Amino acid sequence: MATHEYWPLRFELMAVVLPAMAATALHASLALVVGSRLYKRRRRLRARLDDAGTAALEFAVAFPFFLMAVLMTVQSALLLNAYVVVDYAAFCAARSAAVWVPTDLSGEAAYALGGTDATTSEKLRRVHTAAVLAVLPISPRATTFRFGLIPRRASGPAHPDAVRELASAVSRTQQAGVAYGRLALDLLNKWPYADWATTVSLRDTTGEGMRFRAGTPITARVTHKFEMAVPFAGQALGVALGERYFGVAGGYFVPVAASYTLQAWP
Repeated sequence: MATHEYWPLRFELMAVVLPAMAATALHASLALVVGSRLYKRRRRLRARLDDAGTAALEFAVAFPFFLMAVLMTVQSALLLNAYVVVDYAAFCAARSAAVWVPTDLSGEAAYALGGTDATTSEKLRRVHTAAVLAVLPISPRATTFRFGLIPRRASGPAHPDAVRELASAVSRTQQAGVAYGRLALDLLNKWPYADWATTVSLRDTTGEGMRFRAGTPITARVTHKFEMAVPFAGQALGVALGERYFGVAGGYFVPVAASYTLQAWP
């Protein structure tokens, strides 16, 4: 891809998004059909006394299907959004790699990496940070995330002391100052999960490695463990598409992956 601007209308993204959109539309249609039937049965409850018992039974039988269809619609829509966000994260990682890989940085020669992960390579750390920043909106808050082992607390502002500790940790690891504001604190609250659940790999036309050829495009592949947080529907789709955090226990996540290729800056 010649341009360094994000372009979502690509075959590799559409091949993933269109089936997800179809599944979301199917769940929404099912919810509408069952909901309309429930509404008719509810009206019959107020009609003749002879029909009241039958209508009440039909309502009780159909309501769980309606609720599950609504929950599946919500979870499918969230998963669809995650695919788009992770695709943009791959673009951010590729753009960062296009800038930093050709640079001589912190002892790492141009078109070379000093290690295989963000802890041993400053270039990979910067590329990884670009991807993490992009997936923050779809990451759960650290102060409420429990790997599905303990129910979440009621939603609301995070505890100030816990957020300050997160801000201090991020400030030390990222070597950046922290501006205390509601949005900044919320993003810092999401940072630990986003950083842990996101992996980035780089490769060029010769394949994945630690050295790159000058003048060749660089492909960044980002994989994010998207939490399936919607009750019941998250478990159902997690069984079909993902896995559990602890193999046989805990909540479910779906590994959402995307790749983006950009030409390295000269």
